[in-house]
Amino acid sequence: MKINKNIYLMPFVAVLLIGGLWTALERLGWSLPAWPGGALSHGPLMIVGFLGALIALERAVALEKMWTYIAPIAMAAGGILSLLFSLNTPGYSLIVLGSAVNFATMIYLTKKQNILFNQIMMLGAGIFFLGNILWVTGYAVPYVIFFWSGYLLLTIFGERLELTRMVPVSKLNMKIVTYLLVIYTVLIILSLQWLAVSARLIGLVLILIAVWFSMNDIARRTIKMDGQPKYTSLGLLLGYFWSIISGIILLVWGFVPAGYIYDAFAHALFLGFVFSMIFVHAPIIFPAVFGTPMKFSNLFYSHLLLLQITLAGRIIGDFLANEELRLWFGLLNVIAILLFIGNTVLSVVRAMKERNQ
Repeated sequence: MKINKNIYLMPFVAVLLIGGLWTALERLGWSLPAWPGGALSHGPLMIVGFLGALIALERAVALEKMWTYIAPIAMAAGGILSLLFSLNTPGYSLIVLGSAVNFATMIYLTKKQNILFNQIMMLGAGIFFLGNILWVTGYAVPYVIFFWSGYLLLTIFGERLELTRMVPVSKLNMKIVTYLLVIYTVLIILSLQWLAVSARLIGLVLILIAVWFSMNDIARRTIKMDGQPKYTSLGLLLGYFWSIISGIILLVWGFVPAGYIYDAFAHALFLGFVFSMIFVHAPIIFPAVFGTPMKFSNLFYSHLLLLQITLAGRIIGDFLANEELRLWFGLLNVIAILLFIGNTVLSVVRAMKERNQ
């Protein structure tokens, strides 16, 4: 059997994810042996290393151009160096290089197919590149989090926009969401100069975007189906719910660089929205990227629902300033992601057994 070359990147992606989860527990207060990069490497590991490399790999696979693989390889290597040594290593240069090539990849793709959803994802790649430059030149993580989250949101929203072609959406409705996404991007850039005002406006626009997708995404139709379509639709709608929650937190409290409110905003967005999207897209993306079959199982609901319940508990702990709730529900957040990995591996094994019968 021919081995997909992308499978060789999987161990590095796995190391980044495990390192990100480990440092998450450190940040929560669990007593664990510390990685050299320290607990402060948690955000960069999960966003820039793990998620950045994974999205860039997906783009490279789609284009089948060797130079585009520089992006995921450089970001993964940069993240691992930051984990194994410190945040002041050559990993910085590799991360900037990777995000630059990722931006170039999206420019190339948009020139080939100059359509709306590619343009939106190109904007996301551009602010991700800018955010990484700011980060390596001294900006603290809370001050570049809008750039990092903007990359993930614009990428996901761009991909979901592509699927709106399967449902009737009026030209006016498409113009509305296009303007909202562009305004969202501009506000992220303006946050460099007018952070306090921009943060609240980002929250407002994020709510409007998430409401638009909740109303117009094909998930509203496919949730009535059975099997994988229902699972995917449920995860999408739950993801939009959490992005609305993160927007409300920003709108009400504004920019808070640390503490309970910051934790609630960041994890509603990155755990609630982003990981819900990862959970439901994995059965589609995983086989395409790594060439490994997956078989959908109702077990997938276990990690999806566990994430929602435990995240709700964690955010309640944030609002109550209750460290015990944050500590235990944060641990359960990690267990939900580990359960997702376990269910994914089991799904692959089952699919390979069926294929070989």
